Amino acid sequence: MATATTEATTIGQSDSQVAGGSPAQHAIARDLDGAVWAIWPDGAPGTLHCARSADGGASFEPTGQSEALAPIWSASIAFDEQGAADLVCVGEAQYVFYRKGDRPQPDSLHWSIRVRLHDVPALASPSAVAFLEGDETRV
Repeated sequence: MATATTEATTIGQSDSQVAGGSPAQHAIARDLDGAVWAIWPDGAPGTLHCARSADGGASFEPTGQSEALAPIWSASIAFDEQGAADLVCVGEAQYVFYRKGDRPQPDSLHWSIRVRLHDVPALASPSAVAFLEGDETRV
């Protein structure tokens, strides 16, 4: 009989179990370098936190961001063929927003302006996924 032991890696301090008044959600994605990214909104008013692991998830380091994104919850992330991030989240007034995250350095994200995806507030906090099809971004 074999026994497996794993250790937990702490990648952030939680101030709250909710983000921006809604349950906090986390998402994980792998970029072109093979690095693992974890994102989660936490605390009031639900600021987005990002961490990156270059060793397959054995350890994580916080990543730099061009600006603090808040309030955010129900966030998801994916990376395109150029290594830029696609972020979809619920934000102010429960609208669903999209942002592009260029990467000036492997461990940082420079966020674009936000784009509201529709004109009706979300009825619930959806778990959206952003991904690419050829030259088109589909959400």
